Amino acid sequence: MMNNKKVALINHNLGPGGVSKYVYDLARKYKEKGLSFSVIALTGGDDIYGKELLKQDIEVLFLSGKTKIYDIRYIRKLIQILKNYDIIHVNTFPSQFWTACASIFLANKLYILTEHSTTNNRREKWWFKYIDKWMYKRYSKIISVSNEVNKNLQDWLTPSKKEKSKFIVINNGVDLDRYSKVVRIKRQLINPSLTNDQVLICMLARFAPPKDQKTLIRSMTRLDDKYKLLLLGSGDQSAEIQLVKDLNIEDKVIFLDYRLDADSLVKSCDISILSSNFEGLPLVVIEAMAMGIPTIGSDVDGLRDVMQDGGLLFECGNDEELANKIKMLAEDKLFYDKISKKGLLNSKKYSLDNVIDSYLTIYELLNKPRELKK
Repeated sequence: MMNNKKVALINHNLGPGGVSKYVYDLARKYKEKGLSFSVIALTGGDDIYGKELLKQDIEVLFLSGKTKIYDIRYIRKLIQILKNYDIIHVNTFPSQFWTACASIFLANKLYILTEHSTTNNRREKWWFKYIDKWMYKRYSKIISVSNEVNKNLQDWLTPSKKEKSKFIVINNGVDLDRYSKVVRIKRQLINPSLTNDQVLICMLARFAPPKDQKTLIRSMTRLDDKYKLLLLGSGDQSAEIQLVKDLNIEDKVIFLDYRLDADSLVKSCDISILSSNFEGLPLVVIEAMAMGIPTIGSDVDGLRDVMQDGGLLFECGNDEELANKIKMLAEDKLFYDKISKKGLLNSKKYSLDNVIDSYLTIYELLNKPRELKK
């Protein structure tokens, strides 16, 4: 039974980002269900979600106050900490690798890994396949957040027929009840230049090349002045800011760092966009749908899965097609409402409560003595 088992939820940090927010949401739900657990981060101490969890009396352990995530000393620290836990549930690399190394010295533990992305930089290096094959073999169960994530991971690892039984799919989920109650922020409080008669577009994502905010920025040159863009996220914004200057559209684009009321900012917008080059199963899209905000996404692995039944897709990198899709929504109220309703209905398939029920079932099944002996 889970009431006498202790769970460790591990991520490399608890700063701004989709996986960190996912771990944060899981932790809050685990507390509601009365589980015995802790959240463990390789780095941090001042991270946005780490501070919020501590405020809610959820135990958070930081292995280092530094930002360095590639440090062999994490193995020793994990060995010392994880000996007090029964189930170790890991998200993201290199947390997955350091935990796999620690598992060599910690027998009789259950190691579970959640894979969040359809690809990563490691798969660009042939020799990394051998490291990854060893690492994933250290886990009792490998959970992918979408069918595409699972397919791509198995294509990379080429597991044996016996090993394939460890791979399962549990779609990401969001707290649907919470997102149904998100309240808008007055646009003028976001930025004094914004008015209610403008078409406000937003993209909530960290600033990094795979997210490709630049395609969305270029699409703004094809739209008239009533269209405004809000770019919200952590990371270095300098390249995107420079592009906005070069295109002379500074009066049409607003940059904001990530903040805890990001959901309310998205709710205040008319259209939500994610122009990524690849994704796993992006929570920001599901969250926007759950708030009734029509969404547009690039036609790539991960996004395609969640968007095809509740949003609009455009060719990755094609700013002209993206601008046309934006105008389709903004200029046709009936079509806008149709996509809004389809998205809201589609979001119901991605309930965080269902995800957690599936996780707990796995925890309990793997804890059975007959499973441990295998």
